[in-house]
Amino acid sequence: MEVIFINRRRYHGAKKICFLAPSAYSILTQNNLRNVIGPDIHQIILAKQLRDLGYDVAILTYAEDGPKVEIIDGLQLIKIFGKKSNSSIGSISKIFRIWNSVRLANADIYYIRGAMLGVVSPLCRLLGKKVIYSIASDALVDRDLITRKIKEFDQSWLNSINIGNWVDIKMSNVIIVQSSYQKDLLYRNYNKESVLIKTPYPIPDKNVIHKSKPLQILWVGSMAEVKQPELFLDLAKRFPEANFCMIGGHANNQEYYDNIKQISTEISNLDFLGVVPYNEIDKYFCDASILINTSLFEGYPHAFIQAWAYWTPVISLHCNPDNILSRYDIGIHSKTYEQLVEDLSDLIKNKQRREELAKNGRNYIEDEHDIGKIIWKYISLFETLG
Repeated sequence: MEVIFINRRRYHGAKKICFLAPSAYSILTQNNLRNVIGPDIHQIILAKQLRDLGYDVAILTYAEDGPKVEIIDGLQLIKIFGKKSNSSIGSISKIFRIWNSVRLANADIYYIRGAMLGVVSPLCRLLGKKVIYSIASDALVDRDLITRKIKEFDQSWLNSINIGNWVDIKMSNVIIVQSSYQKDLLYRNYNKESVLIKTPYPIPDKNVIHKSKPLQILWVGSMAEVKQPELFLDLAKRFPEANFCMIGGHANNQEYYDNIKQISTEISNLDFLGVVPYNEIDKYFCDASILINTSLFEGYPHAFIQAWAYWTPVISLHCNPDNILSRYDIGIHSKTYEQLVEDLSDLIKNKQRREELAKNGRNYIEDEHDIGKIIWKYISLFETLG
């Protein structure tokens, strides 16, 4: 679909947009906060920007009590009662709870990213509503990336996430991708066109950043098998001269989370902080000199964007969307764990190189991810949906 850019003006009486962000209520209220995930942060940021431009915005989110609808920070939160479960096709009762909330929202456009896969788009088709599906992970368009069995992703087609993803791809009016890689694989594997829109981010002021001494090495993500947090624990043991900081909640796998937390207590130069409220996390990116990513695969990690916004270079084991780390010289793509160890060792010793990567990262974010520029691509897209 071609996106036609429109005049930049404030929108009164614009279309109502509804986002599907399971953790939004917990993130915004810090109530029962168990995890902070990139797709939900992305949608909250987008929702707030649209709110400021005069859009009527709703968010479907899980909660355990309180009124069915709450207005928080100018956003209408419509609650799906019951504990947050797997973000894909599940129990019949869960589906009907979601459908009731969809009807209550009564939006013109529903935005799906990484949650409730395969549930909302069929109902929207019946109701004559429009659906935008935003691809959250590379594995959703390239199943060959799943090389071993992990809790979050299954190689079998007979899996709720795979089925839900297929349903949303087939039934959505527009699909948004984060990279040319996703765009190409989506067309090759599903014969579907898409629109590439980079993740928008509110760029912080360009203040001088003072990095912590000794060096702070940061890891941010869910404690999930696909993220391989155990590798970060091993890095901390290998580099006692640096401080390591680990941030993340559990991803419906309490046993795995507890095991990582327990091992971390045995490492003297590692601080395991668990889940940190989103409005408090910036200072950790400010303090950090290097962000480490150990995931098997991702889409476009939100932590990358936050790191570059605060002059923090990235060393990534596997994730390197559209080869941006080397293309813009904003980080290092190690490819193997042995090489990652070497790369970290070199970067710890080379302050000049860290500062060079950090400066490039900040420039990249300002040029490519500024929400003040990207929001108009979304608005143009809404207009084309009619």
